[in-house]
Amino acid sequence: YNTALNDRCNGYGESVPTKLVDSSNDPATIPTRAAAGLQANPDVDAVLSVGPHVCVGVQQAIDELGMSVHHSCFDLSPPVMDMINSGKVQYTIDQQQRLQGYMPVIVLHLYNNGAGLLPGANIPSGPGFVDKSNASSVAALAGVDR
Repeated sequence: YNTALNDRCNGYGESVPTKLVDSSNDPATIPTRAAAGLQANPDVDAVLSVGPHVCVGVQQAIDELGMSVHHSCFDLSPPVMDMINSGKVQYTIDQQQRLQGYMPVIVLHLYNNGAGLLPGANIPSGPGFVDKSNASSVAALAGVDR
């Protein structure tokens, strides 16, 4: 059970009607469970996957069922970027983990060990949306500061 993943889904559900389907965290079972959820709800027109490996498995189910579904997800991976570029996935949300996790540690270290040094301005660390319009730029910067 992961409360952060539930929070992601609940936030999405505040804007659109939702039905949560537990696709599991096991890449081997995600396509089957996603297909069962899609078949049980044939009027589904949008799916939000909570991680890149889930996105891959859910898209496999969508493809196998021949459905046309607005598919989006959280986090980046090479397969997700490929699916965005091919138009199968509309967008993903880049959590920018380095900015949200590593940079606060550096700032605190500099503050505690550098006579109270703080950055001269805010560090923009919120999530970014990656879609077909910016996927190639994001892919070029993957693994570097951005």
